[in-house]
Amino acid sequence: MVQLIKKEFQLNLIYIIFLILFIPLSFVMNMPSTSLYIGTILGFIFNAFYYDSKNHVNRFTASLPFRKKYIVLGKYVFFLIVTSAFLLYVWLIDKIARFGLPYLESKPMDWFIVLLIFTSIAMMLSISIPIYYVFQSYIKAFLIQIILLFSIIFGIVIIIGNPYIQVSDKIIRFILDIIDLQPVLILIGFSLGSLYLSYRLASWIYVKKDIL
Repeated sequence: MVQLIKKEFQLNLIYIIFLILFIPLSFVMNMPSTSLYIGTILGFIFNAFYYDSKNHVNRFTASLPFRKKYIVLGKYVFFLIVTSAFLLYVWLIDKIARFGLPYLESKPMDWFIVLLIFTSIAMMLSISIPIYYVFQSYIKAFLIQIILLFSIIFGIVIIIGNPYIQVSDKIIRFILDIIDLQPVLILIGFSLGSLYLSYRLASWIYVKKDIL
C-alpha cells in the first residue's frame, strides 16, 4: 500500500509543486474562491489518471503482488491525503494573507467553511473516480465527468430556482437540524461514507474489467 501511494506522489509531483506555488499567487491576485479550490482538485484527478495512462501504470500495478482492490484503495487514500493537505495549506495561506493583503474581498476561512469544501470535494471524488475506471480513455472519462457534475449542479439550481418545484420546508429543516446536532461528525461521516461506497464501486469495476 505504501508503495502504491508513494508511486502516486512521484507521478504527480509536478502538479503538487504547481499547487504549492499557485495557491499563494491566487491570494495575491485576489481570486481565492471555493469554486477555484474544487476546480483545482478536479484538475488533479484528471492529471493523476492522465499520468497513469501515459506511463502505462496499470500494466505495472497488474504485475505487483497486490489484490486488485488494494490498487484502487491506494488511489483513494492518495486523493484523501492530498485533499486534506491541500485544504490545510489553503487555510494556512488564508490566515497569513489576512495580515499582508488588506485588499482581499473573500471572507476569511473558518473551520466550518473548510469542512464544507472538504465535503464538496469528497462528493466530487466519489462521483468522478469510478468514471475513470469505467472508460479506457482518460479524455472520454474527463468529458463525461464534467458533463455529469455540471448536470447535477444544473439540476440542483433548477430545483431551487423553479417556483413550480417545491421542496418541503419540513424536510429542509429536518436535514439542517440533524447537521446542527454535530456538524463535524455528520459532514465527515457523510464524506467518508460516500468515498467508501465509491471505492467499493470503483474496485468492483476495476476487478471485473481485469477479469474480462
